[in-house]
Amino acid sequence: MNERILVVGAGAIGGVTAAHLARAGHDVAVLDANTEHVRLMNAPGLRFDELGATSHIPIVATDNADNLEGHFDYALLTLKAPYLEVALAPLVRRGPPCQDLVRHSEATEITH
Repeated sequence: MNERILVVGAGAIGGVTAAHLARAGHDVAVLDANTEHVRLMNAPGLRFDELGATSHIPIVATDNADNLEGHFDYALLTLKAPYLEVALAPLVRRGPPCQDLVRHSEATEITH
């Protein structure tokens, strides 16, 4: 069974992470504040440039936490610190999406 992963924030780090996870077959959903970016992630997909090749990887994305369904095995927080509270408040109101949250800053500390 593939893990369900929520990526909160689909900027440079979150977008690339979501694309890699989706391409690897994981069940990925993205929560991002930019409505136009969300629309494009859903169709035609996140534009992904890698080693000179461009592809579009469709990713289920929403700009509203109320649209998220079910439970996630992991949630990756890929936001800059000033945006964390604004992004997390709707998730807390709907109930925690998962038990394991990984922030970009924690991942950076682990890898360095």
